[in-house]
Amino acid sequence: MTAFAPGIDALWIAVVGLPFVTAAVLAFIGSWRIGTLINAGSTTVLAALSCALPLTLPNGLVVLTAVIAMTTSWYGRRDIPAAMADHSLDRRRIGVYHAAFQALVGAVALAVLAGEPILTWLALTLAMTAGAVIVGVAGTQAASRLALLCGVGLMLALLGILLLDVAPTPATLLIVLGYGGVAGLVPLHAWLADAAAEGPVPGAILVSTLLVNAPLLTFMRLRDQVAPDVLIALGLVSLLSGGALLLGRPDSRRAVAYAGMAQLGMIEVAIGLGDVGVLQLIAMLALARAAVLQGEADMPTQYAAMLALALLPLFALYQLAEPAAGVSAWLLVPLGVGALLTSGGLLRYVPAGPVTAPYRLMQAPVWLQLALVVLLAFWVPIG
Repeated sequence: MTAFAPGIDALWIAVVGLPFVTAAVLAFIGSWRIGTLINAGSTTVLAALSCALPLTLPNGLVVLTAVIAMTTSWYGRRDIPAAMADHSLDRRRIGVYHAAFQALVGAVALAVLAGEPILTWLALTLAMTAGAVIVGVAGTQAASRLALLCGVGLMLALLGILLLDVAPTPATLLIVLGYGGVAGLVPLHAWLADAAAEGPVPGAILVSTLLVNAPLLTFMRLRDQVAPDVLIALGLVSLLSGGALLLGRPDSRRAVAYAGMAQLGMIEVAIGLGDVGVLQLIAMLALARAAVLQGEADMPTQYAAMLALALLPLFALYQLAEPAAGVSAWLLVPLGVGALLTSGGLLRYVPAGPVTAPYRLMQAPVWLQLALVVLLAFWVPIG
């Protein structure tokens, strides 16, 4: 298996290379204002480039990565000054943050496009390191937790990759458990809520919505080698755990993380069942989670974004319950319980009162993401 598909290497290299080149430039930019503009401009170009890729599942995830990165970087033009005002960031750390932002985007794109398992692993290791830097620039403990748990997951995945040709069954189990930790799934999931709650908001968006995509794609690539029951069982545990954690009424950013874990569990079940609209569900979840975190400063956008995120588990349940999905009746019971727990828990966070909105124009990326969620709801999924 080659690292890249033949015939389009130049475009793929441009898509992967642009964020890394931008990261190197941003590391030496002294002005945070210029840095935010370069960061936003580069991700916008990346989004345009990624749309020129042929329509395949990995390329679709690259487009999703670029779009989330673009909207988040433009949103960051509002959030970075606010972080400087409350002294959670300073000029030096903003440069580090922007460089890590671009490195994470490039590493995720590489992990998604890579065909070799070891190259995917190396890219995810780089993405995890960049994610820890992004979360850690605010001086919180979430970065060490991310590095520890995701590091354990990556070591398990590496062991599985090395054993893949020798003992396929235990190897694939190690890969699923290890990469599941990077995706924020049970049992190595504890880092996700901390990263979402304690890091800078744009960084939390990037880490919690993009870092999960490549592991899920790996699950799809290994589906024929992994017993479907393993993926379904682990997915159900993550779904029910995320829904149960919402019952404790955590703060809103942790609630979004727990809801994401629950819905990623439903996606893992869908993979185990045979990729039932997986790309559609991944894209809708990523866009809705980003919209919720970006819409915090404005009541109308926050209301719409939280409502969209709360309805996603029910939409996923509908997708899985279709006759074509072949889901047995016994499986619909835990899926239904988990979906109702997640949706019901999130509905408690739909805002009921006005919130000051000094940057109403900056909510445009949120509405773009919500519009894409609605369009995807009517999209006929491709395998």
